[in-house]
Amino acid sequence: MYANMGPHWAGTMLALMEFALVSIPVVFYRYGHIIRRKSALIRQMQEDKEKLERKRARSHRAATLEALKAADGTSNPENFARAVGVEDNAKHLEKELSV
Repeated sequence: MYANMGPHWAGTMLALMEFALVSIPVVFYRYGHIIRRKSALIRQMQEDKEKLERKRARSHRAATLEALKAADGTSNPENFARAVGVEDNAKHLEKELSV
């Protein structure tokens, strides 16, 4: 390229190509959140993450209930609800743990 175009034009050509390619990361930086919002893959990954978090929370509640059973010898969900500070959700918790 330098032999055919000469050093000045070849350098100019490389600078123009660089200038055109530099805009690509800038576009992704500026509009990346919009692009990711439209992505089906990212949406699926977020749904999987939410499912995993719900599963972990359910597992943690079950483990806490088992620990309370071992501690006071009862499986009464009101005791569990009182222990974690959600007395209103005792029946909901019992239903969820039975699933």
